[in-house]
Amino acid sequence: MKVFVVIKAIGKTRGFNKLEVEVEDKDIENVPALISFFVNREIERYEANEFKVLSQEDINQMVDSGKVSFGFKYREHDRVDRNEAVAIALQAFVDELFVMFINDEQVERLEDKLIINDGDEISFVRLTMLSGRYF
Repeated sequence: MKVFVVIKAIGKTRGFNKLEVEVEDKDIENVPALISFFVNREIERYEANEFKVLSQEDINQMVDSGKVSFGFKYREHDRVDRNEAVAIALQAFVDELFVMFINDEQVERLEDKLIINDGDEISFVRLTMLSGRYF
């Protein structure tokens, strides 16, 4: 099934990324499985990304997201520990450093069971901590 993933950050005035992702039904049973799926997907994308010449289409996509970069890996010899990355992401969810919505309905607890259908929109919103400001 295909779902749409939206990545946002509170306080950012630039555009946000909306990606179409192919997901198998068995991969998404609960919140930890969903977070683990997307963390592993991003690690695979990171490890597969090699230095390449940017096309005009690549540059236009980066302009839309607000940042143009070459995508060069400075620490190529470092490998990502997948288990540690998933554990950190799960702890970030529990600590409410980001929130997750499925079709504009917030997923609040790690124990929640998920029902995701073809064409659903999954949003990850990174929250920004404020400090040193007076309102």
